[in-house]
Amino acid sequence: MIKENNITQNWDNVYIDPVNNFYQKTVPKIDEKIIEFIKERIQQINPEAETQVEISLRKMLAIKDEVVKRKKMLNINLRKFFNGIIKILFFFIIGLLFLGIYKKNNKVINEYKNFCNEKEQEYQKLFNKKKNILHSIYSCFTMNDIKNEVLKKMGLNNVEVNNFNDVLVNINSDEKSTIFFTNIEKYDVRNSYFYDIAYLKMFYAPITYYGSKTFSYRGNDDKWHTKVVHANYDHMTPFLKEYQKYLYPTNYLPRLVFRSIAPVSEKELKEQIKHNTLPLENKEFFEKYNFMYNDNVSFVNFFQLITQEKFIDWHKFSSSINKFNGTFEKLPYGFIVHKNKKDSSIDNPMIDWILLDYINKNELINFKDVNKKIKESINDHMEHLLGALTLTFCNKYLASEVYSELGSQFKFEYKDDQIYQNIPADTEHGLFILTKLYKYNYLNLYKNRASKKTVFSIENSIKIANKKTKVFNVKATSFYTVKKIKYISVYDFNVGRVSVPVEYDDYIPFTETKQVIFSPTFKLQNGQLLNSNVKKQDSEFSKPVNEDDNLQMLINANRIFFNYLIKDKNQNLDSTVDYVKDFNDRFKKYKNYYSVEIDKYGTYVFIDHADKIPNEIKKQMAIYLK
Repeated sequence: MIKENNITQNWDNVYIDPVNNFYQKTVPKIDEKIIEFIKERIQQINPEAETQVEISLRKMLAIKDEVVKRKKMLNINLRKFFNGIIKILFFFIIGLLFLGIYKKNNKVINEYKNFCNEKEQEYQKLFNKKKNILHSIYSCFTMNDIKNEVLKKMGLNNVEVNNFNDVLVNINSDEKSTIFFTNIEKYDVRNSYFYDIAYLKMFYAPITYYGSKTFSYRGNDDKWHTKVVHANYDHMTPFLKEYQKYLYPTNYLPRLVFRSIAPVSEKELKEQIKHNTLPLENKEFFEKYNFMYNDNVSFVNFFQLITQEKFIDWHKFSSSINKFNGTFEKLPYGFIVHKNKKDSSIDNPMIDWILLDYINKNELINFKDVNKKIKESINDHMEHLLGALTLTFCNKYLASEVYSELGSQFKFEYKDDQIYQNIPADTEHGLFILTKLYKYNYLNLYKNRASKKTVFSIENSIKIANKKTKVFNVKATSFYTVKKIKYISVYDFNVGRVSVPVEYDDYIPFTETKQVIFSPTFKLQNGQLLNSNVKKQDSEFSKPVNEDDNLQMLINANRIFFNYLIKDKNQNLDSTVDYVKDFNDRFKKYKNYYSVEIDKYGTYVFIDHADKIPNEIKKQMAIYLK
């Protein structure tokens, strides 16, 4: 039984009624728990923040109102209008009669302009103050932090990905496409696990381009005519499609593979009922679902009558709130629910680049407005995630599985053992590094202007410095666009065979080599994160944390960002800032070519310009981290 902050989750009976025992006890609480998290951060960082923002906002609105009233009181628009007419009259002698009025109007208008300039400066100071207060709160956590904290309060603990095989066996590349994992989150669910996975799939498909050209020809009437001849050209083009999947690894019925497809028509269903060809007994089930599957006996075992009823209940409920997702599949070692609508804000969880930009561009916003934007961004993703789990729990054997590792004997237990095991992460695996690269914009492309998202792959890795430190050689790949012309041969009845130019975009691949040095020696505590020298992070993302001016000076000088889990008076902050400062001082000549991150796993140096740092210097960096 998980009971925390008004959420009560009894995992022992979740499979009996997944809709009411799980979905209805979690989803309605999402917004409330998001706001709780943010309010906790406000209390931790600056308890007066909301009041300070409202005071600044009221003063800003008062200034706007004062400017409008002054403009109306002084009849500025009317004075400008009259002066415009008087200017015209100056071309005629009669305009000189109104010179006194013109000068008086000009004086009032100029005084008003000076007044507006003064008020604009006041307004800008208030806006910057309000913006900095909002930044100080919202720059210290990510979307992922919020999501994981809310799920934790629902009894779904974020745990380490200690074995990537669960993911790779169930989601992998095929001959026609290559996939690049951008985010892999693992959660402890009852006696099993659950993955929230995002990835990019690269594939090629034709795009049709069109062109035309005007030709002259002599007609049967012996006169010259013109005709526009059209042509088209199919050019193979790279695509990067984003996917979100929710994976529940399972050893249940490993022979069974099925995939949901569109339900049959009412007419076809009647025919199947008439000829008794339905594989399952509940006809209502097939009004809502349909499948392609490989093994009839296993399929019947999976969808026992009670399971069919649960799936029907979920369909009725989720459809009534417009949340039904009918895209799911069972693989030998996984049950996967696909997300219908992609929410990329979760895959790039640094709230700084998304949310702080919103704060910068919208002058008259407060905490309420920013929180609303956060809820909009996170709510959709979490509803899909919890909906996917609800669908999974509709099968009592999946819901009650005791899962240890892929391929082991299937076990189930109706009672939750309430054992929370967080096995250390597999930091040796390339995916551990790769998923980190997509989160914080450490690596960028410089040779060409990328026309597609950048994808990363590990070329190789080597261990150095007593085999504790590891260097990953990373290949960053994208495409740049070149406008080209393809001449297409076309036969026209009037013109004959002609060549028509078709302009198209040719996407040319290019790569750059990057490197990541990782050492597990110097690390922070659970959830704490600090980084330095990230290109897009300027001084406004690093805020004072205490009265220590020397510490603040080091934070600013080294462009340091840290999250809310490194508290103001935590000694980890002082020692970690000193560690980063010493590293940057030692390699200050190359400071613009790398970024540093420190988290609970260790220290990373992300080398963005591998060609500008000599190998000997990289070796010294690795030795320093050991």
